[in-house]
Amino acid sequence: MKKTLIIGTMQTEWLEYVKELPKGNEDYEVLSSRLQLSGSALKAASLYQQFGFPYEVIAPVGRGSAGEMLSAYLEEKQIDVQHVEGIHGSSTLLVDSKDRSNRIYAPGVEFDISNNLFLTIDPENIDRVLVFGDALISENAKDVIDLLQEIQQEVYFAPGSYFQSIEDSILDAMLDFHPIMILEDTDLLLENFEYLETMISGLQEDSHNTILFLAQFQGLYGFELTQKFLLKNTSFEDAEYIAIAYSLARLANVDSKNALLLAQEMGIAAIHHQTLSFQQMELFKQRLKGMILHAA
Repeated sequence: MKKTLIIGTMQTEWLEYVKELPKGNEDYEVLSSRLQLSGSALKAASLYQQFGFPYEVIAPVGRGSAGEMLSAYLEEKQIDVQHVEGIHGSSTLLVDSKDRSNRIYAPGVEFDISNNLFLTIDPENIDRVLVFGDALISENAKDVIDLLQEIQQEVYFAPGSYFQSIEDSILDAMLDFHPIMILEDTDLLLENFEYLETMISGLQEDSHNTILFLAQFQGLYGFELTQKFLLKNTSFEDAEYIAIAYSLARLANVDSKNALLLAQEMGIAAIHHQTLSFQQMELFKQRLKGMILHAA
């Protein structure tokens, strides 16, 4: 079985719970905090590994305390990455009493994804690529586009909170691959949902593929060229987990709507967590097996 290529970041992050999110540079009181390992590529690699699907990761890990913590964890979990010179950055995720969140970055080499990391990639062993927005914000983002051009396989694209930081030329190049796109309402700064279908239709004309649209506190919308559907929800979801879980379910030949349902459930369960608990993981494995048997 060929591999899914995951392109994103590995990050260390302080999760800090506060009463209310600060505005600008104002001080804030931390109610509790803990350190967690995060990042799109770490989430994806962990989930693919736990579900037993083959994968390969492009994600640089640097030096310094953050890089050392990541390296130790990745060695323990047997997740292979590219170790590079330079200091690995870190971030702080603030979460308030209303479950609103804001992320503060002290970036390092984790975002420097360039062609010197691709030397071990064999395009013949890759049959799909999962690209996250954090892989496309450096000055070397064109290198990722060139790699996708060389691989010429199905692309899943989840820009996440980095949507506004990606250059227009890079976004246009990504659309040229006709990706399956996972977008958030915060990505597009959409205020009037009456225009949702019009907006998605315009994107579909460019991508010619499935669009998943996460509208926080509204629902998770799936748009395909031949159908559309809505899964309502009343809680925040982890958009990166939705992208990962949806790609896993589709890899297992689950139909789009059921894949979206599984992805939504995992996205809600995983919010603010680097990984799902053992009990949650076993439950979702059984759910996926049931979907596969039902589809057979």
